[in-house]
Amino acid sequence: MARREDEHVQLPIPNGWYAICWSRQLQDGEVQSVHYFGEDLVVFRTRSGQARVLDAYCSHLGAHLGEGGRVVGETIQCPYHAWQYDGETGVCAKIPYCEQIPKKALVRRSRCLTLPRLAASQRLRA
Repeated sequence: MARREDEHVQLPIPNGWYAICWSRQLQDGEVQSVHYFGEDLVVFRTRSGQARVLDAYCSHLGAHLGEGGRVVGETIQCPYHAWQYDGETGVCAKIPYCEQIPKKALVRRSRCLTLPRLAASQRLRA
């Protein structure tokens, strides 16, 4: 069941960058479900090593991509009918049984930034 408290969440803080997981906690090909900002999201690392964040629900029938979804190359594949969503754009890249992909076949994406690891000498001290 969807856990979306409000379709248009008004954050009490301005738009910006927010940490939702440590890069080292996400292995190549791994998919994680997270709940932030009143929404379910799916975090995954593509086969080339890029971290990606998408809305957790398939645009086809609303299956949760974090519950049985798997990484296929640079996409995440829905566990229900195997629709594949591009991790960078959220656009459906492949439907196994369809040659023409509908324009509305996409999931909302979030920009993802992976920062380089700081050496102990570079870390801030309180």
